[in-house]
Amino acid sequence: MSLLCVQIGQSNSDIFYRDRRGYYSKEYLSLGIDEIPVLSGRTAVECYEDFMLSFVNTFGPMLGSSIVKITVGLGPAGELRSTSTPP
Repeated sequence: MSLLCVQIGQSNSDIFYRDRRGYYSKEYLSLGIDEIPVLSGRTAVECYEDFMLSFVNTFGPMLGSSIVKITVGLGPAGELRSTSTPP
């Protein structure tokens, strides 16, 4: 989780996933903010896109030679974990 999300989440916990009991996890952004600019005027999708573009711009020359495989984590520790189960 980026520092930006942590800072914004301190005053607006609605950016985080919340289950039907009302528990929220700071490890997951809510799907509801994918297209709502709550991250300093930016959407979650825009932030993800910037991350990927920055990676390609930085490591592009190495892709296919030094870097032959990329794994994008699907959770806080790189694993796909159900958001309905608290960590």
